[in-house]
Amino acid sequence: MDKLNWDDYAPYFHKEEFDCRCGCGLNLMKKHTMDMLLVARGNSTYPFSINSGTRCPNHNKDKGGTKRSSHLSGEAADIFTGANKAKAYVILIALSNAGFRRFGIGKNFIHADDDITKMQGVIWTY
Repeated sequence: MDKLNWDDYAPYFHKEEFDCRCGCGLNLMKKHTMDMLLVARGNSTYPFSINSGTRCPNHNKDKGGTKRSSHLSGEAADIFTGANKAKAYVILIALSNAGFRRFGIGKNFIHADDDITKMQGVIWTY
């Protein structure tokens, strides 16, 4: 696993944003995922507020995540968009332009992952 230098992602991102939200502190974020998120954020006119990065198996189950969730491997992030559909569009385009090819669209967030073990070029809704 790549050891991340979190200073490379400042000022846009900080390690704690991607830690498992159950409080266990697990953080398995992959360098390739973070590099793509950094490019996307740099190309977005909106800041990225991270709802979820890495999840431990227990937290993933509590959140209703699948057993093969890309959050478990550190290859996914959920980005808060709120009800602002224009913001969601700009963030989605920035993520796509950065190379993400897997998106989940929720009422107030966008899930993006770059897990190459899964089907590419897909969008789903929650």
